[in-house]
Amino acid sequence: EKGHRSVVVACHGSSTAGVLVETQAETGVLDEAAKERAHQAHLDAIAAARARWPIDVVHLHGIDFDAYLPGDGPTLVTLHLPLGWYPPEVLAPSREDLWLHAVSQAQHRTAPAGSRLARPIPNGVDVDALNELRSRRN
Repeated sequence: EKGHRSVVVACHGSSTAGVLVETQAETGVLDEAAKERAHQAHLDAIAAARARWPIDVVHLHGIDFDAYLPGDGPTLVTLHLPLGWYPPEVLAPSREDLWLHAVSQAQHRTAPAGSRLARPIPNGVDVDALNELRSRRN
């Protein structure tokens, strides 16, 4: 079967075009214990999704991605924040099935020595391409 299905692990009530695997939002103080519960909930939800569906790749975005990073399987991490905000050791993974991508050439150039980043995947929307699509519909 051609095409794709997106399976998204996110907070209860989130909207997605794909299948939503819900986690519960913390309702109290957002302290270290709350962060640990959230990390574990996401790690468990990712594992449950991988057990239920044929997941080709896990795609993570959070600055704390290493706290809920699956132990194996193809994983792409998009690094949206300044690279200096990430612990240096997470930018130098030893796994061959883990790819880290900056969102710009400028961000990529700031990677600390020893980092293992794949080519950047530009962040943003190609406005010109959207305008071309809109013009074709008229």
